[in-house]
Amino acid sequence: LHVDAAYGAGLLFSDRHRPRLAGLEGADTVALDLHKLGWQPIPAGLLTVSDTDDLAALHHRADYLNADDDTDAGLPD
Repeated sequence: LHVDAAYGAGLLFSDRHRPRLAGLEGADTVALDLHKLGWQPIPAGLLTVSDTDDLAALHHRADYLNADDDTDAGLPD
């Protein structure tokens, strides 16, 4: 189950409104757009996964995206 919480995820930061997202923890993946929370002009999207094996489907090697120092530091591609 995937939840697109691009706009609604900001409720997680509110004690008052967090209950509106009850059940979110049951999702396999959740997308959040942090730049939409504070109306920031710089994209800051996140994809959270409950099982890191699910990220294998997204693996793609591209030299311009995969700097050697990032790989050496153990950062995911």
